[in-house]
Amino acid sequence: MNFVLREHEQAIRMLAKALEDDGYAVVVKPSPDKLPFTLEGYTPDLLATRADDNLIVEVKSRRTPDVVQRYRRVADTVKAHPGWRFLIKTLADTPSVRDTSTTPVTDLDEIRPYLARARRVITSGSPELAIPYLWNAIVALLRHRAAGAGIEFSELSDRSLVNRLYTLGELSAEQHAALTRWQMLRNRAVHDLGFSAAAADIDAMWAFAGALLADHDPQTS
Repeated sequence: MNFVLREHEQAIRMLAKALEDDGYAVVVKPSPDKLPFTLEGYTPDLLATRADDNLIVEVKSRRTPDVVQRYRRVADTVKAHPGWRFLIKTLADTPSVRDTSTTPVTDLDEIRPYLARARRVITSGSPELAIPYLWNAIVALLRHRAAGAGIEFSELSDRSLVNRLYTLGELSAEQHAALTRWQMLRNRAVHDLGFSAAAADIDAMWAFAGALLADHDPQTS
């Protein structure tokens, strides 16, 4: 067994122990007859069940590329069954499944005034200057979505976070395309002195940020 495989097997054992310590019944590399529903040939690394939570877990190396369509199919299948979650954990993840990221999500009480500041910039006559504010707020709110879905994001860049959420069905294809475009706008806004942006893109970023906030903040619903 080579080093990468040994590291992978060790990570599976460590995560299995952490889940058992947290009250889960854990099966390592469950056979199809142990799974509660068919996963169309996919074998997870761990099956973890508890009265209030049930997990299908994939442990992967950061050197292993995401098999996007496979993970999306698995995520869609799992999501269709109430009480079940699909998690992807990298080898560097903390074993605790309760803490889904070592990067804390930004408190909503900090995001609301940040968006209010972006709104003031939008109405000041130079709306393109609000794009970095809007992008930072959107990323902070996407981390809330990732945490709520049990998706590890502590080592993900902004682009990787967007890609991971799309891969696992938390973003639509249209949202993924828009976010990719908005990140390019953000980069140009920060680095290009001659930058300008269409009002429609700024309005769309504002609306998307507001919708994300409403998803997580009862005060805005």
